Amino acid sequence: MISFDNILKSHPGKLLSEQITEHFRKEIMTGVLTEGTKLPTCKEASEIFGVAAQTVNRAYDVLLSEGLVRRRRSVGTIVCRKGTSGGIHSTHAARQRVLPICHVARLETVSTDESDLIMDYLNGFTDGFSAWKCRFEIVHLREGQSDLDMMKKFIEARRARGLIVQQLDAEAMSFLARQELPMVFVSTHQSSPQGASVMADHVGGYREAWNFAGGLGHREAAFLGFQNGNYAIRLRECSAGRELAETDCQLTADVCVPGPFQDSDDRLWMALEEKFGSWRDGRGNWPTLIFAATDVYAARLLRVLRSRGIEVPQDISIIGFNDAAIARHTDPPLTTLAKPRFQMGLAASRLLLDLLANRPAAQGTLQTFPVRLLERETCASPRQK
Repeated sequence: MISFDNILKSHPGKLLSEQITEHFRKEIMTGVLTEGTKLPTCKEASEIFGVAAQTVNRAYDVLLSEGLVRRRRSVGTIVCRKGTSGGIHSTHAARQRVLPICHVARLETVSTDESDLIMDYLNGFTDGFSAWKCRFEIVHLREGQSDLDMMKKFIEARRARGLIVQQLDAEAMSFLARQELPMVFVSTHQSSPQGASVMADHVGGYREAWNFAGGLGHREAAFLGFQNGNYAIRLRECSAGRELAETDCQLTADVCVPGPFQDSDDRLWMALEEKFGSWRDGRGNWPTLIFAATDVYAARLLRVLRSRGIEVPQDISIIGFNDAAIARHTDPPLTTLAKPRFQMGLAASRLLLDLLANRPAAQGTLQTFPVRLLERETCASPRQK
């Protein structure tokens, strides 16, 4: 009988499933387990190794991804590779023949000041896939080519065995949702034959922010963003959070700054004056709090207000969104709403592995993560008029 204790001693500090994978990989590559040999069932192997059957199942999934076994529900797990003295090199070659798991996103939609946001997700993805030694690649969509056109060509070329999809336009998302390919959608909920979704509860985060603002004594707040596809979505989320909050603070106005974000200081100030009138002693018609659609917008707003002699947070409080690195380095640091991006990335990778393993419970799954308010220094009780 196989002793799992011996495997633990020879591979300290590794996951149980990794150790089981390495044991069977070695047996196959050295010819101890020959082609056509049936491996123990997950239940049988779990009793041999003294671990959960799910742990064995994950180990077998890795062997499957490396081309060392084939798995069929009514047959079991069968060795499909002849032993060879090539050992490690042959295993690497087998792994290279397996199609990769790909992360697909149009990254140029993320500003330089927010590049840390996508990296948080990527760190979560890579941690999840690295644990199971899966090939993971990033797909860069071509500039000037539509998301839909690019994804049609990508699917037709069969370049991946599973996808993590993020920040594509609605047409491309709808097309992908109709494909019979395991995929996980991040930050959007899509129904797909073999899909799952990972999202953050933006509305719940805004509800917390509205209650916080009301507790400070704010009664009028505005929403600020720049003219792009996300403006209306984020405004709806902010409004929905207000409806759920228990506060007297009201969303009295929204300001959409026209044109591109670059070199927008003058346009931002003109949009504010057009909406609220000239800033005067005693505030005039201006709100005491402004929600900014992103931390980058909040940082720009902070700079523009202070350049006009308006003090933050004494005259106007600001709440951003995303907890980007810039939020921690403004003066004063931004109060903002934070998403657990690394945890969302890790969850997405695990869901995709479950979909690739044909685990029915993963299909159609929606995992939602909380968004939390980070109280820093751009919010205070409003100054009395």
